[in-house]
Amino acid sequence: MSREVKPPRRGRRAPSAPALPVRWSSVPQAERLVQCVAISEDGLRSYAAGMSLSRGRGTRRRPQQRDHAVYAFDDSGQVRWRDVCSRFEGVYSLDTNWDGSVVVAGGWASCEPWAGFVGAWTADGVRLLSWDRAPSRINAVCVSADGRTLAAVGDALHLFRRRANEPFPAQPSSTLELGPGFAECVRMSDDGRWITTLDGDGGLLLFEHEDGELAMRHYRWRPPEPGRALVVEISRDGSWIVYGGADGTVHLFNRLTLIAMQRPIWSYPLVEGLAPVAVALSPDGEHVAVAVDSGDAGKIYYLANRNGAPHLEWSKQTRRPPTGMVIDGDSTWVAVVDADPRGNGGQCYLFEADSGLIAGAYRSPGACWTVALSGDGTRMLVGSDDGTAASIKIIKPDD
Repeated sequence: MSREVKPPRRGRRAPSAPALPVRWSSVPQAERLVQCVAISEDGLRSYAAGMSLSRGRGTRRRPQQRDHAVYAFDDSGQVRWRDVCSRFEGVYSLDTNWDGSVVVAGGWASCEPWAGFVGAWTADGVRLLSWDRAPSRINAVCVSADGRTLAAVGDALHLFRRRANEPFPAQPSSTLELGPGFAECVRMSDDGRWITTLDGDGGLLLFEHEDGELAMRHYRWRPPEPGRALVVEISRDGSWIVYGGADGTVHLFNRLTLIAMQRPIWSYPLVEGLAPVAVALSPDGEHVAVAVDSGDAGKIYYLANRNGAPHLEWSKQTRRPPTGMVIDGDSTWVAVVDADPRGNGGQCYLFEADSGLIAGAYRSPGACWTVALSGDGTRMLVGSDDGTAASIKIIKPDD
């Protein structure tokens, strides 16, 4: 498909950005990486989780058994509670609902026997779910805005549904095998009705949730060039889906068109021809952010969905390969984290969504793997390999 290419706007390059003000930072558990974080829409409730990976000559080796926990922070950075949820490698994914009243986690529970886990807690640390017999490691979790629908994915998609003021059932209410391989990503509309994930061959899957069950009807799209895809995102109302293909093409889907015609609205081939490592979608589905790992550095694309065609608003470089990205609820900011593959630090960059200008950066001595933005765009939470969870204060352009 055709695409319009617009020259990037001039602005400060990411490495020379001013330092962002740190509200608080915490190292909740020594020798644990903070590889996933979550924050409520108002930014008053923050969560982080620990994991550990042994490294040797650039490769990862299985760690010895250790305790890994989910941590809840108040607005001043004090740990309100912690709860051990894994004794092997730790938490791979973390999510919270709209007001932060429910937090969910997934990861690797044990090696012998092989098992993944899914956990859920209230904001006060009361357990709502403790399922540590998942047949595989859980790579990703997500929760609906009301905190009542939970999806988790590994080699299968698992759905949990609870009634108001009650815990989740001890076992999934619905499970669907995804075929060979592992899915790395799962996303859900705010109302919990629409769930999207990827199968092991890079196929895009869209499911409808009905009364605690995955509906028998579901929708699958196969890319022109199959391959291992890692990232997918759905808009808050479930109307738009963005998919990063293994061949380096970004596809934007409208849900109705996907269901009726099994095709994207548009496709945008990236110059690098590399599979995106992260995608983000504005709440209204009008803008798409894409992060590409180009080896020793990275590149960010910000695309607009204009009259059914992609329009490049701006692109920026990152000093190191990007590892995560998010757009806030007002579409004011694009936050990106990166990591040195040799373990020599990382950064979090904050770009103005409209202009592409960089507002500032947070530098860490450890690789940065995860970032979350409050819905109002006033707080940012960053996790890094040095075990730090850091809260950043953001001043909006109109403040």
